[in-house]
Amino acid sequence: MNAADSIRDFDVHWQDNLSDYVTAICWSNDGNLLAACSAAGEVLLWQDMEAQSFLLRSHGNTSADCIGFSCDEQFLAAGGQDGVLRIWSSKSLKLVAELENPRRWIDQLAWHPTCNQVAFSLGKKVQIWDAESRETIAELNFENSSIFGIVWHPEGKHLATSGSKGVKIWNARRWEEVPRRLEIPSASAAIAGLLMVRELLLLILMITLPLLN
Repeated sequence: MNAADSIRDFDVHWQDNLSDYVTAICWSNDGNLLAACSAAGEVLLWQDMEAQSFLLRSHGNTSADCIGFSCDEQFLAAGGQDGVLRIWSSKSLKLVAELENPRRWIDQLAWHPTCNQVAFSLGKKVQIWDAESRETIAELNFENSSIFGIVWHPEGKHLATSGSKGVKIWNARRWEEVPRRLEIPSASAAIAGLLMVRELLLLILMITLPLLN
């Protein structure tokens, strides 16, 4: 059997169109929900069980740049160029919260892996918001630059953020503690992954080096 014979054709299960290019896409943990957002600010939710899609937010004047489901699929959050973090109920499809941050650009967000807390970027800072209590529980300052990446520890013990010249890792049980720093001189880092092996933090980084003339 040659390689051509082993190639399988994939059937289109579902498709939809947005008015501009897709900026982010994500699945829920159980695989029954799919969400996407666009450069026109649209937010689309598809439900596999009912085989239908819902436009949660229509197009506007600014982009939506990040999107994600909470660990229990109860909430969907999206942020973008207008500085507003919007959170919908995945069941009722109603907008349950709008966190306004004027003159900020939200392009990174990450839900806690075991509870309904979401971390999102605000320039050089990261804010953690609790969807159950509807309260901000922490605001963390990266200081060196804007936030390039946010990742939770798989058990929620730590929160890692990356930016210019390194990574900072906060203790999620004691936000007030000074974060651990991983310095990467003359480079920028985006977090591609965070693993925990026998209490050892393993960061997988994508490094951007300056161009040499």
